Amino acid sequence: PPFPGEDFVQGDASFPTNLRGGKVVVSVEPYPDNSPMPFILKPLVDYIPTDASVHSSLSLSLNQNDTPMGTVSR
Repeated sequence: PPFPGEDFVQGDASFPTNLRGGKVVVSVEPYPDNSPMPFILKPLVDYIPTDASVHSSLSLSLNQNDTPMGTVSR
């Protein structure tokens, strides 16, 4: 989808939607994106608290567990 979250809006969502207790993943996607799954680069991942207030802002955690890393030496 050309806009973040558009795949969620176009999916099987019925409104109003309750996302409490769910997981939020912000992924970096390749182009062209040939898979419906999130790409391996997921810099922001977190769970929505089950007691989250409606329309409240939530902080996402930096996900360093799945981030590819390496070193370069000369």
